[in-house]
Amino acid sequence: MLGGFLSKLTCNAVLGWTAYKSYKAVSSNDIEQSKKLLVFWIVFAALEWLMFWSDLIIFWFPFYYEARVALSLWLASSQGSVFVYESWLKPILSHYEPQIDEYIVKSQHEAKARARHCLWWTLEYLRVSGHYLITKGYEFLAENVARPPIKPATAPPPVNSHESATGGLVD
Repeated sequence: MLGGFLSKLTCNAVLGWTAYKSYKAVSSNDIEQSKKLLVFWIVFAALEWLMFWSDLIIFWFPFYYEARVALSLWLASSQGSVFVYESWLKPILSHYEPQIDEYIVKSQHEAKARARHCLWWTLEYLRVSGHYLITKGYEFLAENVARPPIKPATAPPPVNSHESATGGLVD
């Protein structure tokens, strides 16, 4: 039995290999190979989404990890991903495409509204906190910082009429 760690390691190696093949296909402008690899990534994403929800239930089945490795290898190395896409995934996605698109648009609007709401509350919190900190800081300074005494303004000394224009005293 492979076990969880070795299974994940093997699946990640398959993903790394397929990612590199995708890089090579995109770099060489090979449309047919790029299409096959795009189909693989669509199938992989759909299976990962499915596994996320089902792993807690089926991971304890005998040979679960071995089956997952075999599935990963089959999808990446042969026409397995094209077969899964053409026989199952494409018909399902085609049938529910309008509902999926509507759900995505609705979710985007809702996410934007929630983000605006969170931003508003964050700014409001900062405004209130900032006002509170300024008020408390001013009170702290008023109570704890010694102010120099204010001396009353004094009138300048009277000008002596005996001074010359040069500032000296006249005898």
